[in-house]
Amino acid sequence: MQLVFSPNSEELSTAVQFLVQGSLQQWLGELIQVERVEVKSEDTKLRVTVQYVIRRNQQRQVTEFERGL
Repeated sequence: MQLVFSPNSEELSTAVQFLVQGSLQQWLGELIQVERVEVKSEDTKLRVTVQYVIRRNQQRQVTEFERGL
């Protein structure tokens, strides 16, 4: 919950990266293989890019999320 109120920083980006990657592996690990999670801090935004492979058909996907702080 503290992350919601944290200022945009390199530390925040690193924490979000670990949390996103861990959560994806925990909750979707049977469905996808996470290859890369990248978090970039841009002014008042965090941009999260996730690259993964769908296990069922081996299709590679890249999804990007952006959130204002």
